[in-house]
Amino acid sequence: MNDLIKKPILITGSSGFVGSNLARHLVKLGARQVNVILRKSSDTERLKDILPDLKIHYADLGDFRSLLKAAEKIVPYHIFHAATYGSYPYQSDDELLISTNVTGTLNLLKAVSGIKYRSFINIGSSSEYGIMNRSMRESDALCPVNTYGVSKAAASMLAQSFAAKFNKNITTVRIFSAYGPYEEKGRLIPSVINAFLFKNEFSVSSPDAVRDFIYIEDIADLILKIALSDKYAPVVNLGTGRQYRVNDVISIVSELTGRHIRVKQVKPHYQRSEPEVWRADMTLARTIFGWKAGIPLKEGLSRTIEWIRDHRDFYKDNIQSTHLK
Repeated sequence: MNDLIKKPILITGSSGFVGSNLARHLVKLGARQVNVILRKSSDTERLKDILPDLKIHYADLGDFRSLLKAAEKIVPYHIFHAATYGSYPYQSDDELLISTNVTGTLNLLKAVSGIKYRSFINIGSSSEYGIMNRSMRESDALCPVNTYGVSKAAASMLAQSFAAKFNKNITTVRIFSAYGPYEEKGRLIPSVINAFLFKNEFSVSSPDAVRDFIYIEDIADLILKIALSDKYAPVVNLGTGRQYRVNDVISIVSELTGRHIRVKQVKPHYQRSEPEVWRADMTLARTIFGWKAGIPLKEGLSRTIEWIRDHRDFYKDNIQSTHLK
């Protein structure tokens, strides 16, 4: 743990959902050198309560020279690469998907290749797997079904190739359906909670769609456990190993809020093939790192409801649509 408190840490994507929660988690642990890379145009709303505790460096994943300059100044001991593009439906530019997720990851790997860091955690996605009829395993062949999944799979492979080439401790964690404080307002869980707290109806297009929902604190916990471990795995799933339907989430939120609102089923804006199975095989995380998710869905939803009640301004704009990744 002293590694995290005393040594320089580098986080990309710190203004996003996962990156901001990871930064906040580290600050709460007492980390003194949390360095974040931002662009001049980055929205720091998610970081405003911890900005004084962060060391900010302005660089762009697409600009190798700016990344190299920041890396040489920070000399990070732990690197958490959470920057991404394509997690939300409005992020659909294929060229930007590739330039951010693939070229950006390549630039970062190159920029830190000469540094003797202890860990490099690349934030991947369950979308890398594609659609399967059973729990997804790290050893599965990747068959992504969209450009986002392709770009994240390519980034994972780049990470593995650099780990082998430079003998580096680089691990990709493939996160399943993350939720919790500061999640994007158009995502499923904040949309459902906001509807039950502040509205009288909610529209859903795929009530039987399934996902493996993982609370953000569990995500931070496993990421840091891997970063500090003497054991190694090139890829680690980050989920609960259990899937729930959208309707299950709605029922639990209704119970926790004590409200019953009108839930309408609507035709989706575009045809999407929803799998019957979408969950992580968590055997590797359990056997190698001795870890399993500690926050059940009902508890995580309860915490998220309370957070949204206290941070309504974060979701002040009208929610137009919901999205599952």
